[in-house]
Amino acid sequence: MGRKPKQTDPVAKKLEDIENILKDILIIQCALSGINKAETRKIVAVDDARVSRIWKNIKVELQN
Repeated sequence: MGRKPKQTDPVAKKLEDIENILKDILIIQCALSGINKAETRKIVAVDDARVSRIWKNIKVELQN
């Protein structure tokens, strides 16, 4: 017998998307306020790669 594809709850997906956007905004605000990457990672509770990915774009925009 074939497996049924797992159905995802659309509300849970939207909430997860909102949470990710809010985390990105918090990373941006930490960068703008002068908090270093390590402290930002601890505050937001995400991996270092995510902080670095967003951080480098912020620094480029601030230099222009």
